[in-house]
Amino acid sequence: MQIDLHDASSLAQIWEYGLLGASADGADAFARRAVRLVPGVSAALALTTVGERPWIVAAAGRAEARVREAAPFMTRLAEARRALVVPDVAIASASVSRTTVRPRAALRFLAGAPLFDERAAVVGALCLFDERPGAPLAPDTADALCALAKEAGDWLIRRRAERRGLVDIGVARAAA
Repeated sequence: MQIDLHDASSLAQIWEYGLLGASADGADAFARRAVRLVPGVSAALALTTVGERPWIVAAAGRAEARVREAAPFMTRLAEARRALVVPDVAIASASVSRTTVRPRAALRFLAGAPLFDERAAVVGALCLFDERPGAPLAPDTADALCALAKEAGDWLIRRRAERRGLVDIGVARAAA
């Protein structure tokens, strides 16, 4: 998956986390692990902040090519600062569907959790999506998605700390 670069600030954030080229393999691993949580869906990991367009750094699954359609939902995850699930966009309330996907979008199922940095700022999202409607996530699956998102956020903290020369995640949190 190629990184979606929109402007100089996105390039700076991608560089800060060391996600250029082969070093993005870890992000791909999180997307592949997320796909295993709900068989048959696709997943994506993106860097995003409130009010900004997400920068997709990894995607996996059978509908991977449709990942850009999930971008507005990833932005919504950053704004909500909590996990969200939309089992069927077509029957979701008008206010939810307008904020999650474009009208008449082909994606029907969306679920995800935000990624936080050491200062508890949202820095990304881990998202599941599919062209077919899905059932609400079982509590254990939702918990697993949130745990994976936390692990991905910690991974991003470590990546940035390594680039800054701080090896320990505790040092990175203390430096914030």
